[in-house]
Amino acid sequence: ENDTFQQTIEPGITRLLGMMKYLVALPGMPTLYDGDDMGATGYDTKTKNMYLQGRQRVHDEWAEKGNDLYKEFIKKHKDEFDKIMEVRRKPECNALNNGTPFMLPKQVTTDKQACPAILRQSTDGRMAISIFNPTGFVNDTDKDYSPQHIKIESINLNCEEGSTTTHNGTLGRGIQGLKEGTKFVNANDSNDIYYVRENNGAYYLKRHINGTDYPIEFSDSTLILYSVPDGKPLSFTGKMDVKLPFKFIARNYENKGKEENGNKLTLLK
Repeated sequence: ENDTFQQTIEPGITRLLGMMKYLVALPGMPTLYDGDDMGATGYDTKTKNMYLQGRQRVHDEWAEKGNDLYKEFIKKHKDEFDKIMEVRRKPECNALNNGTPFMLPKQVTTDKQACPAILRQSTDGRMAISIFNPTGFVNDTDKDYSPQHIKIESINLNCEEGSTTTHNGTLGRGIQGLKEGTKFVNANDSNDIYYVRENNGAYYLKRHINGTDYPIEFSDSTLILYSVPDGKPLSFTGKMDVKLPFKFIARNYENKGKEENGNKLTLLK
């Protein structure tokens, strides 16, 4: 039963994992429907509402070690989803949440595959670069999603066809003049380091290993890099709940009979 269940939903889960990696790397707020990371299909029994994709409950026991209903592959994917979503909660990656986006030129792999890329920068100087690997998508719903390994000689930062506009007058993509030596770090591997390089006005990013620059290679759906300015502390990026010792209500909810014109627009403390 478990083998059949795994073979049935694994292709869908691998696609959802890839989709969430894209959403985390894109501007906006990534959202995961409750239960998707646990293999919930929305139609587990005849009592389910297949049109509304209703779920009577999420099977948390599938990911609880020691439980009789524990499913190892569900736990594995649940941990993968948690790791993906955790990137947005890292203070050093806060540019993903509030940074201004700048489209970079499409990055071209060594086998001529075009990969979209976005740079975001926060007001405190933090930056994030997202590169998307569009390979590996198939229409066969029985097959797992698995992006291919890609290689990029360097991440091009320069504007296309000039610094401001292209030859046909449309807005160019990219940035110019990012300080040489600016350090970027892989959001999923703090030992994976990158540096901005400049050559005759061309700005680009190279992977740095043991004092030597190398091409960029990865096999994931996305590659997220972050940069934190030297000497600037990381600000708080968590959640803060404030409960005031009083509350406000609209005056129109106060039932005191006849009201003067305009009073309903005010607030009561």
